[in-house]
Amino acid sequence: MRLAWTSLLLFSALSVGCATVPKDPGTRSTASVTGSMPEFIENDYAAALREAKSRHLPLLVKVWAPWCHACRSMQANVLPHPSVAPFAARYVWLAIDTDEPVSAGFLQRFPIDTWPTVLVLDPEGEAVLARSVGGASVEQFVELLEHGLRASQGQLVDSDKGLVLADARAAAGAHAEAALAYQDALKKAPADWPSRGRAVTSLLKSLGAAGESVPCTEAALDELPRLRAAEDQVRVAATGLACALDLPEGDSAALRSRLSLAAGRALQLPPEAVDPDLRSSLYEGLVEARQMDGDEAGAIALAEEWLVFLERSAGQVRTAQQKTVFDGHRVMAALSIGRPEQAVPALEQSERELPGDDNPPARLAMLYLAAGRLDEALKANDRALALARGAARMRVLSLHSDILMARGDRAGASESLARAIAEGRTASDLNSRRQLVWLEKKRKALDAPEAVPAH
Repeated sequence: MRLAWTSLLLFSALSVGCATVPKDPGTRSTASVTGSMPEFIENDYAAALREAKSRHLPLLVKVWAPWCHACRSMQANVLPHPSVAPFAARYVWLAIDTDEPVSAGFLQRFPIDTWPTVLVLDPEGEAVLARSVGGASVEQFVELLEHGLRASQGQLVDSDKGLVLADARAAAGAHAEAALAYQDALKKAPADWPSRGRAVTSLLKSLGAAGESVPCTEAALDELPRLRAAEDQVRVAATGLACALDLPEGDSAALRSRLSLAAGRALQLPPEAVDPDLRSSLYEGLVEARQMDGDEAGAIALAEEWLVFLERSAGQVRTAQQKTVFDGHRVMAALSIGRPEQAVPALEQSERELPGDDNPPARLAMLYLAAGRLDEALKANDRALALARGAARMRVLSLHSDILMARGDRAGASESLARAIAEGRTASDLNSRRQLVWLEKKRKALDAPEAVPAH
């Protein structure tokens, strides 16, 4: 069982889309010059396929959402890195924003349940050649790019071929079959297999998606000692913790505790060895694990450490886009220690520096709501709603309902949820359908005579 505040963040503040202006969906990317930063076609799968076919290149698809901190970290810190530049002309690059209605066709073809997801496709048959799920460092992303090129050229060893098979099954949503294929590939792989960290992460994701939280947690414990790279250890520990938090009631506390101890050791790896966003995700899981185990004092102490780490990390970067990577986790950490006001200045600064982005005002609304500043919460939410598009509007309207309910306006809260549901019914992607089910349950509970404020 995941904790209630995580669900509230997911459907209210942290999942709110941003309103950065996209390129025209029909815009074609220009051929990249060797050594330049990749140029993306935006939300036009058909155009990207045509270009990849005409240039005889594999197609790399970055599936992202503006609310996703790991997606923003990749955009701000990974893609511009000099190590990525040599690959710019060797792929056609496509960005799919899952909050955009125009992306629904692609998402029906490739159901996405983890943000970001990166796919390498053969444009002729649209076969999956490589796949990465969740946040990634520069080194992890380069490993994916190298694997994708080898796969497109038919230069794979047996373990790599098994990974391609597993990735294809996972990309199709066949997670139980994918997990078996990942396990088989890992058994065949040498100890120094470059793709081991990515394969283990994907295995855990597929086990989690298949509802196999116990095997997922056990696999994380089994594989962690085999991983050599610090960032692979942190990535796998954080992914395994997500499964440990979903363990069934009963004898699961001991298993979750074992993984928490292993994840805690990964948290102590040298700061320079691990991408800050990956480390922050590990903090997130460990704080929630302590909350779930009833160690409230331990959870608060770790969340305070987490917030200090986030402030220090944000202070070490220069651009507003790099700083906003940490905003979502700032909200989580501040709420975990019961001091929402502590994250307000950073979010106010993000709103000033990113005036077209609806994430900062939506997250501010969340913080103001938790602090009891309801008038300010409503104004911030209205600013976010004016900017939100597509699936993001469902989540902003859900938060609007929470604020109105806190003000004692049950009728208005129900009306906001009705608007969110009406807009959600026009969406066809998997994530929006899941949100729609949750919103319908939320409205049903709200309209019940014994309903209490959702926040």
